[in-house]
Amino acid sequence: MERAEIHRRLDKTVEDMKLSALLGRNIFELSGGEKQQIACGSVYTAGPDVYVLDEPSSNLDKKAITRLHETLRRIKDEGGTILVSEHRLYYLLDLADRFLYLNDGIITRSFTPGELCGLPDSELASLGLRCTDLHTLEKSPLIGEIPHGAKPALEAIDLGCSRGNHQILDIDRMSIPEHSIVAMIGDNGCGKSTLTESLCGVIPANGSVAFRGTYLTDRERAGRSYLVMQDVNRQLFFDSVIEEVLLGASVSREEALQVLDDLGLLEQLDRHPASLSGGEAQRISIARCILKDAPIIILDEATASVDADNEVYIQQAMSELCRNKTVLVIAHRLNTIRGADCILVLEKGRIVEQGSHDELMAKNGAYCHMIELQERMSSWNQGSEPAV
Repeated sequence: MERAEIHRRLDKTVEDMKLSALLGRNIFELSGGEKQQIACGSVYTAGPDVYVLDEPSSNLDKKAITRLHETLRRIKDEGGTILVSEHRLYYLLDLADRFLYLNDGIITRSFTPGELCGLPDSELASLGLRCTDLHTLEKSPLIGEIPHGAKPALEAIDLGCSRGNHQILDIDRMSIPEHSIVAMIGDNGCGKSTLTESLCGVIPANGSVAFRGTYLTDRERAGRSYLVMQDVNRQLFFDSVIEEVLLGASVSREEALQVLDDLGLLEQLDRHPASLSGGEAQRISIARCILKDAPIIILDEATASVDADNEVYIQQAMSELCRNKTVLVIAHRLNTIRGADCILVLEKGRIVEQGSHDELMAKNGAYCHMIELQERMSSWNQGSEPAV
């Protein structure tokens, strides 16, 4: 391929997928969602006849999903063939010609977009499928209320983190009440994962972090918290499921077996974690989180890459786990965090808004605009175009 053609394709990819802000960045400094965008862009630049995408939207925020949607539309209009394995269905409804349903590796049903949209929520749930219409989503129930006058579980002062010359995090001061559920939202690369990893001592950062009024080292904070990472494979180390869940837990084998049974993992007891599906691997991390019984739980997109059945297992387990705990949740699916005690909106490493869902909607600021974008994305199952 001629050098000029390579540059032409690269320029087209950057323009079509709005990747200019990521050019020149170190790939290891990017967030999970930003890496996902780069992966999609590299395939788009190659220009194959057939595109195969495995859950391309799993780590993307709403704006990135909109760009992915438009890129897929462009590929289709240009004559490309696209095969997508996906749990999120709504953004594909005006693009896909057929939806194939697999059960135990066998195609058992086939739907047109209209047929899929016509399925009631009860049937979608029985098939393990997520909703097709964002308008039908109600806020997910979150367990826990902030007791009146609750003391802070976590406090951070002058918390900062840089990678190379890039400032990722710049938090003047923040306080998280004990036994509360706090959600963090924002675009890919805004610093959500970096903030949670800094708070629980997984990565070094400047500044001070206190737990229940006492300033602790990174190692001490790591011992009092548990982080369910966005990429759960970073947390799997052993050759069997039972070895994984017993890591760092002061419980008996019988207690571990009960938790695995509750999460539907008992039959996978001796399986190697690498042989499990993404949803099953996520449940291993949840099981370990339950057994560690840490007072602070951090969930980084814990259900982003799982199907509806796995999501039910996880939500049921987390509802019990989160009682009397302090919980930080990172999410792109805004319906899942509307019931949070407090929502933090991050932009470029800073907290720009905070409050409950109703309080933030009344401000008509960044959070309100995110909700409006989600509402516009709901129109894809009606065949109309969202304004971005």
